[in-house]
Amino acid sequence: KKKDFNNGDTRNMGVALSRGKLVCFVSQDALPKNRHSFKYFLDDFRKHKEAVAVFTKDIPYTDTPIIQKLELLCRYERFDRYAKGGILIQNHKKPFTPLNDETEYLWYGLSNVFSCFRRSFLNKHPFEKADYGEDLLMGRAIIKMGLAKIYDARCRVTHSHRYGLVEYYQRQKEDFRLRLNRLKFKERPRF
Repeated sequence: KKKDFNNGDTRNMGVALSRGKLVCFVSQDALPKNRHSFKYFLDDFRKHKEAVAVFTKDIPYTDTPIIQKLELLCRYERFDRYAKGGILIQNHKKPFTPLNDETEYLWYGLSNVFSCFRRSFLNKHPFEKADYGEDLLMGRAIIKMGLAKIYDARCRVTHSHRYGLVEYYQRQKEDFRLRLNRLKFKERPRF
């Protein structure tokens, strides 16, 4: 029922119904930009046995409002700075940058717009119940467990929203609440 919907439980239900070793999530409004994306997901898991998740970047649609477009581009530019060949492996064994108050977002960052997970991991560690931000909560859990995740920009998708001013304001409030209250980020949002 719509009143019972939340992003975490919905993904957990999908995982329970799945059968493969890997589970991919693709938002209904995302358009993959590379026909080899699934091959790249497989390659990432084969090369990095310690990885439990792979996610990618969102490229905004051309008609996305400019503020929302800039926000999205800036978010992934931070990941791209550390990615070699479009790939950033995030784990404690070989830190790409120190984990501190200013880099938490990079370390915990994860997007379920287009992502792939080891199903065995999700069976043991389901998504938290969350109306918003289940992916960031999972990203934090993966890093805190000492596991690895991969940002692979080669799998990029076109995805963005066209929120009106009130909708955008509400979404930003949700995001701040998630970052400050549930994730307990020390870094304050910068504009």
